[in-house]
Amino acid sequence: MTRQYAAQARGNAESDAAVRRIAEVARTAELEQLAAGLAHHINQPLGAIAAYAQAGSRVVAGSSPHADQAAAIFREITRLALEAGADVGQIRSRYTAQSAAPSRCRIEGVIAQLEPMLQRIAAAHGGSLELDVESGLPEVRIDAARIQYVLASLVRHGFAGAHRSADAPRVRIELRAEAGGIVISVIAAGACPPAGERDTLQPFLANELPAANLSLAASRSIVEAHRGVIGFEPLRDAGRTWFRLPAAEL
Repeated sequence: MTRQYAAQARGNAESDAAVRRIAEVARTAELEQLAAGLAHHINQPLGAIAAYAQAGSRVVAGSSPHADQAAAIFREITRLALEAGADVGQIRSRYTAQSAAPSRCRIEGVIAQLEPMLQRIAAAHGGSLELDVESGLPEVRIDAARIQYVLASLVRHGFAGAHRSADAPRVRIELRAEAGGIVISVIAAGACPPAGERDTLQPFLANELPAANLSLAASRSIVEAHRGVIGFEPLRDAGRTWFRLPAAEL
């Protein structure tokens, strides 16, 4: 009995450690997406300001008694716009975290470590979670905590996207081997695309659920950083969000 309690305690400790790692990934990954989104939206008008100011400076140079004064004003606009753009770059670099070096591992172990947390997510939504893992999956080279964050985010979206009319929302996770890698699917009964009819995994800052979109955008960035692909497809009475990871090279 003592051994059983010790094993259970070790399992709980590992699960708690995984939750802490994923919480840290969530904080840094979503800040990265927020900084990237801000940089994109601010740099576009700043670049336009600089371009028009430079063009205006060339047009008015020497064309009237006030040309020198106008040219100086345009040069100042250009300087301020470029300085603001540099500040945006510094903000983005400050909130772009360095992820852990990928390590070779078996995805089954990574998911098993996460399963207690996923079951808690299911319980919080009054639903059920099923895990279906194909045997003989190839090894992958990943930052395990970041991939766990992706899966946890997609499971949350699966439950949140399930039709409210469902008595008990159901989410099924499938892991399948595919030529050259593995595919992880999160299938939610009655789920809709997590961010509308367009590209569902692009960051949308002006949306009803900005925090949700940040986690989706972060998930996409993480998967693509692992040389993977992520997407959504509607199924009959369900929605499937999936991502593919390449097998570890021999």
